[in-house]
Amino acid sequence: MRGYDVKAYRKPDEGLAAVKKETPDVLLLDINMPGKDGYQVLEEIRTSNLTFPVIIMSGKSENEIQNSVNLGANDYITKPYRYPDLIEKINNQLEK
Repeated sequence: MRGYDVKAYRKPDEGLAAVKKETPDVLLLDINMPGKDGYQVLEEIRTSNLTFPVIIMSGKSENEIQNSVNLGANDYITKPYRYPDLIEKINNQLEK
């Protein structure tokens, strides 16, 4: 993906363990996941004092996405999204 080193995890707990060991430059986090939802994962990331940028990916309403921003997400993108828009959001976070 455009020169990025991308790692994907199917289970939220696997992803949490990975980002606690090896801090990502940016994390793309979906709200709808099996087990823990994206809100719970985001809250655990932020209460663990992990400070990398998190971009929420969701097909949910603006209100629900705003809740994730209130929990500490840096940005969000609604699904379905356009690939160029996602790349722009990732690059914006990498530039900060």
